Amino acid sequence: MWELLRAGPARPVAGGLVGYARGREITVRSAAPEPVQLDGEPDGDTPFTARVVPGAIRVVVPESG
Repeated sequence: MWELLRAGPARPVAGGLVGYARGREITVRSAAPEPVQLDGEPDGDTPFTARVVPGAIRVVVPESG
């Protein structure tokens, strides 16, 4: 996740191991099942689907200038 945040959507990520996508629902598939981690914890194998849950997280940022 750090590599994705650091690079941002416009720049390629070193090693090509992290991808970037936008959407309300994204499904990740692989030729063979691959282990999946969520927040660093094991959580099954591919394929998996991630969905946006509106209002599920509160983000706090400082006031601008």
